Amino acid sequence: MTGVGRLMPALPLLLAFSQPLAAAVPLRPGMPLPPGYVEEPETPPEDPLPPPPRPLPVAPDEPQVVAPDAAGLLKECKQTTFTDCFRMWQPPPPPPPPEPEPEKETAG
Repeated sequence: MTGVGRLMPALPLLLAFSQPLAAAVPLRPGMPLPPGYVEEPETPPEDPLPPPPRPLPVAPDEPQVVAPDAAGLLKECKQTTFTDCFRMWQPPPPPPPPEPEPEKETAG
């Protein structure tokens, strides 16, 4: 038997009684950390938050475009199929914006 062959059966016994490695020994508070180790902060830093989204515009109370009345469109239609009439329909122009009220003078 070679030297390695005699050592293999005794290996578990040798490992059980060997001294723990120096790196496995816990450090006492106040001792300097070994090179390459970084002390963990007590509270880990949080990821930065994304910027808040832009506010959404207020939705109008009335619909923006009103669909045509199918019965009236069919009566006025001169095309061969109703879908052609519906496709050619144009929405009415939007109403003019309301005029701003004149400012009232207040008695001082």
